[in-house]
Amino acid sequence: MDGKDDVWEIDLDDDTENSDELNPAVFKLISEQIEQLPPFPMVVNHILSMIEDPNATLADLSRVILNDPSLTGMILKAINSAYYGFNSKISTVSHAVSLLGFNEVKNLALSLPINDALFAKTRSFGLGQADLWVHSVGVGICGRMIGEKVRYPVPEEAFVAGLLHDIGKNLLNDVFPERFDQALHRAEEQQRALVDIEQELLTISHATIGSWLAQHWKLPDTLTTAIQNHHQPLATISDEDTGIRLEAIIFLADFLAKFLSLGFSGDRYPPRIRPEIFKHLAIKPEDVISIAEGVQRDMQPTLRPFGLEIDLKPLTTEDKTKMAEFFAPLD
Repeated sequence: MDGKDDVWEIDLDDDTENSDELNPAVFKLISEQIEQLPPFPMVVNHILSMIEDPNATLADLSRVILNDPSLTGMILKAINSAYYGFNSKISTVSHAVSLLGFNEVKNLALSLPINDALFAKTRSFGLGQADLWVHSVGVGICGRMIGEKVRYPVPEEAFVAGLLHDIGKNLLNDVFPERFDQALHRAEEQQRALVDIEQELLTISHATIGSWLAQHWKLPDTLTTAIQNHHQPLATISDEDTGIRLEAIIFLADFLAKFLSLGFSGDRYPPRIRPEIFKHLAIKPEDVISIAEGVQRDMQPTLRPFGLEIDLKPLTTEDKTKMAEFFAPLD
């Protein structure tokens, strides 16, 4: 947006620690930017709705894709890329679906529009979009695997929540580039959580901004709440909960992605995992380690259509011991 350099004139002190109130000027700038954003790719919601239907078929998925010309073009471009290496050009969605299979096309159909809408912009300042996208894909894959393990009703919803959980950082990068860069450096220097530094320097966090975006786009309440609370899932979990909370899945998925160094979200220091998280999810620490080992199976295939490669090394015994330390009960 125009006049971004003027953000230094909105009366933000160099250090606004312990500020519990949102700065009105910050709210105004962010609100204006949200209003200027294009609509969320509704095809993602259509695909999610179809995934919830146990009777959905490959033909159903093909029809949803064909109803969105942009997504059709993305799918055909991806399948004709060097990564897949087919001998002849694929010219129809039905042929692409039959070659790749339901799960592969489903992942592409969910990932491509989100990447195009939110992560395709190249930034030379602040947090790199490619790094943030790799992290988001990693959280999505970890989230889906955790969702499958704990029998969350719609594991693909956890995949989408993972892709979207850090979307608030895109706005912080755009609206407050210098201040957000300062937050990134301070988080690294002090070895603290970026979300806490954001609150100190800007009186707001990427989680809150992300939830505003989700509300603006009229995303399902489960996704909005997961984005808002993915750093503090226990705030919404009570003993009366009868189902798994999506934010608990994304909290654990975010931890795994950071531990495995899947991309970079501006935050290298995952928190200790409180026992209440495992109790709520009914998952054991050894299950999480097993999921971490399985992430490598899906990570590269999901990234390659975007022209991205990362070096994934098998977990060592030392890695597993270090991960287990995060699961130890807090004193």
